[in-house]
Amino acid sequence: MPRIFSVVYFPVLLALSMYLPIKVIADDRPNIVVFMADDMGYSDTGFTGSVDIKTPNLDQLAASGMICTSGYVTHPYCGPSRAGLLSGRYQHRFGFETNPAYDPSNPYMGIDPAVTLFPQRLQKVGYRTAVVGKWHLGAAQPFHPLNRGFDYFFGFLGGGHDYFSIDLTKRVKEGYLQALERNGRPADFDGYLTTALSIDAAEFVTKNKENPFFLFVSYNAPHAPLQAPKEAIERYAHLAESKRRRYAAMVDVMDAGIGKVITALEENDLRENTLIFFLSDNGGPQPTK
Repeated sequence: MPRIFSVVYFPVLLALSMYLPIKVIADDRPNIVVFMADDMGYSDTGFTGSVDIKTPNLDQLAASGMICTSGYVTHPYCGPSRAGLLSGRYQHRFGFETNPAYDPSNPYMGIDPAVTLFPQRLQKVGYRTAVVGKWHLGAAQPFHPLNRGFDYFFGFLGGGHDYFSIDLTKRVKEGYLQALERNGRPADFDGYLTTALSIDAAEFVTKNKENPFFLFVSYNAPHAPLQAPKEAIERYAHLAESKRRRYAAMVDVMDAGIGKVITALEENDLRENTLIFFLSDNGGPQPTK
């Protein structure tokens, strides 16, 4: 059986950050993988009661671990919720109470550099740290993931991205069509963004199997825009409402991506010594007429 597999909806990383420094010289320091969904409804997984969205990989994790039914994230917005998770503190204690706009030229709009983040603590005790996907904690250099405790970053700095396209001829606005980034350099992706992020996260596992690591798989799914591969949408043709079909397909593909990362852990004999967490940064949006 795995050492521990937890499927949670509450930031528990602060407790780990207090524990791990004691284990600096231990050979069995656990890897840590955190999967975060974006604007996902609580009941939109099989293990929380969904009958119309298939999430076999998350359901399997839930069956082999713990479900924290009374845990809550600390904010209803994406950026502040993620700030609370990574800092282990209520975000209003350090003035991060709203989503920052995508503005790489703004040295003030982001998480306070004086706030110590969880990956910074892990770096000090020899962990390799990575974030793959959405950042949304500030786009200027003082707030960049590589300056906030992460050794590796592949994804985008803003609050969302188109799932199929990069188009640098369009107005920047919130950066949804801007190039992705890999460790400070522009990057592209093939196919569907959620799948590309999952593949990159799985590759990180394989490349870093010799070191203890912290991997933050920070999905933007199923955040808008509601886009999914045609074949995934067709799997939900039985759902009457078009938005629900696309949303379900986005969750479905994210679940498959989580399965890719779990498979990478298994193939590299790492699953027994890996702590796995799943949560959403906040709940799903209310329906609009």
